[in-house]
Amino acid sequence: MDNPQYLVVNPTKKIIIPTGEQVECVVCDLKNVPYELHHVVPRHLGGSKGPVVNICGGCHQMIHNAALVMKTGKAMPDPDDDSWNAVKKEKYAYLVRVIFKAMVAAEGHFGKVWKYSRIWTDEEHNQLIRLAKIYGSQDRALEVALEKLHKSHFGDSK
Repeated sequence: MDNPQYLVVNPTKKIIIPTGEQVECVVCDLKNVPYELHHVVPRHLGGSKGPVVNICGGCHQMIHNAALVMKTGKAMPDPDDDSWNAVKKEKYAYLVRVIFKAMVAAEGHFGKVWKYSRIWTDEEHNQLIRLAKIYGSQDRALEVALEKLHKSHFGDSK
């Protein structure tokens, strides 16, 4: 199943929901929930210009966590939801395998970028949003913060 037909590619990579349109998670099929755009091949592994799919936050976190588990040499964990049918489980497994394969392919390559992930409190999230308005993006705000912290602790050495 290298190119499943159920993956809905959104080449614009923008979260735009026209009035009246129902958006659903490509994995679990939940409708009208806040969703995220998942890069089928993660951006930090070379997928910044590749296809993206609409996915709910719960499924998004679950597939990335499952790929990290596989990276440790363990088997792919089963989805957390016992109500999932075989089609939903296959969608989940496909996306996990793509991430895992990209992780393996990127190993040892120079110029590789790293992704760090954490859960933000509401206060931290609001701070980041305010900083993003100043610096143009959340990524740039974090880069500036890291540069300033590094400089305050280590001077100009990198």
